[in-house]
Amino acid sequence: MVDSRAFTLVMSSVIVANTLTIGLSTYPGVVERWGTALTTLEQLFLVAFVVELAVRIGAHGARPWEFFRSGWNWFDLLIVGVALLGNLGQGSTVLRIARLIRVLRIVRVLPSLRITIVALARAIPGVAGFGVTAVVIIYVYGMAAWMMFGEALPDIYGTIGKAMYSLFLTLTLDDLGATIGEAAKVTGWAIPFYVSYVVFGAFVLMNLLIGVVLNAMESARELELKADHSPPEIAERLDAVHRELATLTALLQADQRQPAE
Repeated sequence: MVDSRAFTLVMSSVIVANTLTIGLSTYPGVVERWGTALTTLEQLFLVAFVVELAVRIGAHGARPWEFFRSGWNWFDLLIVGVALLGNLGQGSTVLRIARLIRVLRIVRVLPSLRITIVALARAIPGVAGFGVTAVVIIYVYGMAAWMMFGEALPDIYGTIGKAMYSLFLTLTLDDLGATIGEAAKVTGWAIPFYVSYVVFGAFVLMNLLIGVVLNAMESARELELKADHSPPEIAERLDAVHRELATLTALLQADQRQPAE
C-alpha cells in the first residue's frame, strides 16, 4: 500500500498543502484573521506525517527493522523528529525552523527530486576537482594579466587578488567587449589573451562542469532504478538461493570424491 500511486499522491498533496500553509503564515493579515486555523492545520499535518511513518514501518510486518535500511526513510524520520522537537520548544525561531524543515519532505515523495539530491551529493568530488582546475587556470591567467596590465590598470589588475577577481567576473561574459577594449589600449596582446581565456575558462571549464553533473545525474538515476526494483525481501531471497546452491555444490563435490563401491 505504501508504495502505491494513491498513497504517494495523498502524501504529496499533504506536503504541498503544508508548504502553502507555511507560506500563508508569513502574511500578517492572514495570520491575524486565520491564525488559529493555520496553527490547527499545521498540527494536523504533523499528525499525518507521524501516521505515515507508522504506516510505513507497519508495512514491513514482522520485520520492522527493514524500514531503517533505506537512507530516505532515515531522512523522513529525522525531519519528522525535528518537527516534533520544534513543537516542544518555546522559542518562535525554533518553531519556524521546524515548520520550514517539514517542506523538505517533498524530496522523499518525488523521485525526480530524489535523483537531483543524490546527483548533487555524488557530484561533489568531481566539482571539487573542477574547482581546483578552475583556480589554477585563473591564477595563471591572473599572473599574466598582472604582468601585462598591472601598471596601466592598477584598480583591476594591480595585485594577483584583484586580477583573479576580475578574471573570475569575466567568466560571466558580462561587458566583455568593454573589458577587452580597455586592455587593448595597453597592449595588442590583450585580444589573444582574452580570447584564449574565454575559450578555456568560459567554454571548456563550463562544459567540464556540465559533464560532471550529467554523469552524476545518470549514476543517481541508475541507483534510483535499482532501489525501486530491488526490494530488500528479494535481495534476501536471492542470498538464500545462493547459499542453498553453494551447499548443494559442496555436497555434490563431496560425493564425487568418494570412491565408487
